[in-house]
Amino acid sequence: MTLTDEILFFLSNHPGNYKRLRQDLSHNRTFTEDERERQRFNKTILNTLHKLKKRGLVEGNSNSWKISQLGKKFLFHPKKLNLDKEKTSRPTTKKLIVMFDIPETKRVDRNWLRTQLRKIDFMMVQQSVWLGPAPLPQALVSALKDLGLLEYLKFFEVKEKDII
Repeated sequence: MTLTDEILFFLSNHPGNYKRLRQDLSHNRTFTEDERERQRFNKTILNTLHKLKKRGLVEGNSNSWKISQLGKKFLFHPKKLNLDKEKTSRPTTKKLIVMFDIPETKRVDRNWLRTQLRKIDFMMVQQSVWLGPAPLPQALVSALKDLGLLEYLKFFEVKEKDII
């Protein structure tokens, strides 16, 4: 779980309690240099909170934070997929270009798609153009269908001799 996920999960259960957030997150970690490392980690938490606020995922100020509706949607996305198993079992001889034009109103879904493509070893060519192994895992295709994103995507199979 990423620090972002940990913070959002904590705030979804304990809104407004920044001190407890710091204690809870640092409790699960070991610090070798003790106080200096702990202070660095607390600063990292605060910086992450400010970045999450810019993205609209949390609301608040220095002492009191809470998860926003957009943050809840991001955290509890219906398709937090575990594609790691499928990544190793997929053939990689074929290449696939995935292009998409997902509207700004579906920003969370668009960012989710980019994360999923990274997980299955796709490489970003441009923000909405990705190159990687074919075929896509069935779990990802099903998730795209459930989220209504397939209409915004185009897929192209590429052969090595076509590239050169």
